[in-house]
Formats: sequence, C-alpha cells, structure tokens
Amino acid sequence: MSFIYVASPYSHNDRAVVNARHHLVLHYTTYLFHQKKLAFSPIVHCHPLAQHGGLPGDFLFWEQYNRAMISCCDLMHVLELPGVEVSKGVQAEISIAYKLDIPIEYISMKTLLHHIHMPQEGDEEKWPTYEAYKLLVGTTEF
Repeated sequence: MSFIYVASPYSHNDRAVVNARHHLVLHYTTYLFHQKKLAFSPIVHCHPLAQHGGLPGDFLFWEQYNRAMISCCDLMHVLELPGVEVSKGVQAEISIAYKLDIPIEYISMKTLLHHIHMPQEGDEEKWPTYEAYKLLVGTTEF
C-alpha cells in the first residue's frame, strides 16, 4: 500500500501554537484524502493520543513509530510551517526519508493555505485556535 507521509513541526512552548499546527496539518491531510490520496501524518494521528494519554510530544518519544511509518510510505510531504527549519523532528524525518530514497516534496505555506479551508471571522467557535492561526501565519488575513 502506498501513502504520503506528511511531516510538519509540532512541539512548541505555546500550547496554542501546538494546537494551531495540529489543525493546519489536519486540514491538509483531509485535503489529500479529498484528492483520493492516502496520507499519514504523525501530528494528525498521534496528537489525540498524546493529549488523551499524557504522552510526550517530542520526536524522541515517537521516533521508532515515525521511522516505521516513513519506511512504508512512497512519498513525503514536508509542510513549511513556521519553525520547520528548526524542528528536530522534521529534520530527522527528512534524513530518514533521504536514507530510504523516499522522494520529498516541500509544501509552501502559500500552497498549504490555498488547499485548505481557513477560518473566517466568526468561526472562532468552530476553530478554537483562530488567534493562534493568525500568530502562526504571521498575518490577520487568510
């Protein structure tokens, strides 16, 4: 079975940023499924586990699991969210993919925002991290 591994930064000192990252990746992964592309995102699939079970959110804890999933994929998408260049987890995932000769596509923030439904003014109830989105993308305009 082939699928896209979606890599993106997760950990941050500000819980609102962590949640915003989760929601952006959730919407991008949903977009891929709408395009009939199978995808796995450790953020989408493991954030609820970490939240529910009080599990760590760092790459060190999830490395074995992520390595196993990367070894099964045939393409990696790296979401260029703010912080991607300093994310130890994303950099490790990229390194693993290179070593396994898995192609990597970088998805810019502009492309990401083009492919997902972004929150609008008034969506605060539906999007509890609306303010964090604005912080994450560095603008109040979507």
